[in-house]
Amino acid sequence: MVLRKAIPATLILFALAAFLSVSYRGCDERPYDRIVADRGFMISKNQEQVSAALSWVVAGVVAWGVIMVFGLLAIRRERTQTKSRSDDAAIAEDRAT
Repeated sequence: MVLRKAIPATLILFALAAFLSVSYRGCDERPYDRIVADRGFMISKNQEQVSAALSWVVAGVVAWGVIMVFGLLAIRRERTQTKSRSDDAAIAEDRAT
């Protein structure tokens, strides 16, 4: 239940981290009016920023994938141990009778 609430929250945090990681220092110390006038430069900067943001989101999805794999492996191990214990108890009961 906790994971269902945590996944969207952490993905939002990854997207927020990507948004906050955008650097405007790559504008080559040009004045604002020249930057805005150069449409090609604006498009290329926007593409860089979107790419960086999506990279963070992909990293978040991969991190949650790894967490889910470990969680599923732990659940599977627990179920096999519980089943083997119940099988051992059934065998011991059969031997006793």
